[in-house]
Amino acid sequence: MVSSLKEKRWTSSMTIEFGCPVYVKDVVAIIRALTSRWISEGKQMQLLLNVGGPDRVSRVQMVEVVAGFRGYNMLLIKAVSASSVDQGIKSPADISMNITKLVPTLNFSPTSFTDGDKLTLTTGAKS
Repeated sequence: MVSSLKEKRWTSSMTIEFGCPVYVKDVVAIIRALTSRWISEGKQMQLLLNVGGPDRVSRVQMVEVVAGFRGYNMLLIKAVSASSVDQGIKSPADISMNITKLVPTLNFSPTSFTDGDKLTLTTGAKS
C-alpha cells in the first residue's frame, strides 16, 4: 500500500478489520521483563498474557497514519469492506487484544500506534 501511495496510485484497505498493532521494541521489553522475572524468582512461571498495542485501529487507519507521516495524498486511500477482497483465507473482523492484565503485571507502559509509527518511520529506512 505504501508503494502505491508513493507512486500516486489508488490503494485500498479493509475498514472492518481491526487489530492492536504493537511496537516491536515493546515486544522486546515484554520478553525482557518476563525473562528477568522468571530468572529472579528462580522458578517457572505460569502466566497467560495478551500482547498487543494499546490502540484498536482498522487497517485503513494504519495506512492513513503512515500516509500522513510520509506526506502522501490521503485521497488515494480507498476504504473497502474486507468481504469484497479475496485474501485467500477467512480472517476475523476483529483481532484486537485486551492488554489490561499485561500492563499492571509487568508495570508496562505500551507505545501508542501513532508514536510507534513515528519512531519507526523517523528512525527506520525511508522509502
